[in-house]
Amino acid sequence: MKRGILLFVFTSILQLSFAQKDLERKLKQMHWDNAGPEFRQMKAPDRWKNESAVILATRIDYLGSFGRVRKSFTENIVIHYRVLLQDKASVREYSELTFNKNKITTNLIGKTNAYSFVAIKIVKPDGKEKEMDLTSAVKTDIGSEKDSKMAVPDLDQGDIIDFFIAIQSKDSEAPNITESDLLEEKYPVVYKQIRFVVPRQIRFNSKSFRGAPEFIKNQQGKDNIYTLIDTMRGRAPEILWDFPHRSSAEVRYKITNGKAVVHEDEALVARDALQNFDYNNQDIRYIEDFVHQISGKGKSQSAIVKEIYYLLRSPIFQKAYFNIEQGSPMDNHYVSERFFFLLNKYMKRYNIDHEIMIVPSRNYGPFCDLVNMSSCDLLLKVGKDSGFYLSRPTPFSIPGEIPYLFEGMEAVLAGYPKSITSSRINEQIPVSHKESNLTYSRYNLCFDSSDLFKVKVKRDVTAKGNNKAYHQYLIFTNHDYLREYDKPQYQSFSYSELKALVNEYSYLREKSEQQTDQENYERDRRVEVDIELELDTKISEYKNLTIKSAGMWEDMPDTEYSDEFIIDNATKKAGKNYILEVGKFIEKQTELSEEQLQRDRDIHMGFARTFNSEIMILIPEGYIVEGIDNLNINVSNAYGGFISAALLEQNKLVIKTSKYYTQNHCSAADWPYMVSFLNAAVKFSKSRILLKKL
Repeated sequence: MKRGILLFVFTSILQLSFAQKDLERKLKQMHWDNAGPEFRQMKAPDRWKNESAVILATRIDYLGSFGRVRKSFTENIVIHYRVLLQDKASVREYSELTFNKNKITTNLIGKTNAYSFVAIKIVKPDGKEKEMDLTSAVKTDIGSEKDSKMAVPDLDQGDIIDFFIAIQSKDSEAPNITESDLLEEKYPVVYKQIRFVVPRQIRFNSKSFRGAPEFIKNQQGKDNIYTLIDTMRGRAPEILWDFPHRSSAEVRYKITNGKAVVHEDEALVARDALQNFDYNNQDIRYIEDFVHQISGKGKSQSAIVKEIYYLLRSPIFQKAYFNIEQGSPMDNHYVSERFFFLLNKYMKRYNIDHEIMIVPSRNYGPFCDLVNMSSCDLLLKVGKDSGFYLSRPTPFSIPGEIPYLFEGMEAVLAGYPKSITSSRINEQIPVSHKESNLTYSRYNLCFDSSDLFKVKVKRDVTAKGNNKAYHQYLIFTNHDYLREYDKPQYQSFSYSELKALVNEYSYLREKSEQQTDQENYERDRRVEVDIELELDTKISEYKNLTIKSAGMWEDMPDTEYSDEFIIDNATKKAGKNYILEVGKFIEKQTELSEEQLQRDRDIHMGFARTFNSEIMILIPEGYIVEGIDNLNINVSNAYGGFISAALLEQNKLVIKTSKYYTQNHCSAADWPYMVSFLNAAVKFSKSRILLKKL
């Protein structure tokens, strides 16, 4: 019996080995030996001779086919690149490759059933080719367990790296595929082809944007062939405030089984998806138990819903409903759609007016431009016209706050009870204003009388709205967060399983107490590095970080903190006098390169916002200040501005600045208006004052 098993295993290994070698030979012949002329090119066009690398050719092929009597569907995908390396930077980039190791599986009679295969060769300038031996690759942990990496030795400028990835898979039915392809890549592309060969029963729909070519349809036997060819495409530009999927040449396509219902407008898909809330069977006993504990305090329905929001954001209920571990709440885990179903179920049961919405993201565009809903998310609106929104909870989110990527977009909605939205099915999401997203920084500077090179700094920071998140993750620790939920209403429940989670929370909170010193040390170093980066200086003796408000509760919605530090070399000696680079205290500014001054793409920013600073400098005894007039600047227009004013009050110099952006979007034609106040802020950031010895 054992001999029979061993013989079967040995025979299977031989079959696998022979099948793999035969497959490798066929794939290399197809994609290397029989490749089109574009994959034999050796030189880049003259216009791109100064680029780091040039993609001479790239091709993506998708071949789908049904098995006998349509009981299975086979997909063959090949991605092929030929890249000319023109400088040391691109040589370094390709000197180590990460890929998915070759794999092949067969059925019992030795016929290839599925595979993934990678082949790489180096082409020298004289045409000599060297194929890479992938058996020398080592496994990595950067992706799946199959990921491998290998060094590419003897790679030089002028070499070409030519590689392809071939994948075959089988399933019981044809898949539904939606994809978005940006035609611009990191390097210029001489020739690009995307081709789909699918049975006529398969539907193919595509949309081309911003100068991208269309797919051309042809027929071959029982198949339809859709081909897109793009040539001489420049590299993706490195520009500020860009949503590539709203500004670059792009094709979006959808492949669907002929049986599937296909909507041209994804808004109709969204409306269908919202019908799932009509069949909501979520268990809300835990929520009702919590509400029972707090309902005797005369709270309104809206207030109760907000309390439920905070509950579902808590470590205990993140574990109870979303299976998210309690110990690291700052990791910003993804909360599933169950959150919306839970709230919807509660509000329907207790007759609270609300609407469920699906909203497309600004960085992909409105529903009419989409081919899938991967860029969309759900929102809840509690109440009618003057109601408030609830988004998917993150560690610091507050009821009423809207993720900025959904601001201004038109949502599809369904209301409960049904009668409240009988006359409308869409809503435009509000847009936050510059006053709502504000950072205020106050610096108090005092010189060391014995050493005027040193400046003692006391800082106070307040952040509001969308400006908060940066500061919250900078100054808060897991221990701080767990302590925020150490409140009676989040620890008193009737159900034994919740009591067990409360005990787990208490254990983890106490455990975090033991790690407080280390967490605080790491946090202080993090803040210290941030200050040095923003002020472009070195600091010492960082201390007394005091968090006045985390900004995670509605009654204290702003993030507020203060700290102290010393700048050891704040001034430069000029004879008997000292020079202070006072402009640095408005923190790091956006300095545009010559290339960035010209722009032909719209500006897509996160949100309108304001940054206010107040710098108070105590003038050392025996000195006066010169250069104050240079600190007064006023550049403002419809898109934003930078304003600064300096005033000497006895022995104290007070400087106030405000930099603001009025909108989250600006057309390319209006970019010069933004440049004007951006440059004004940069100019101020380089300002100096002279402390002149009397």
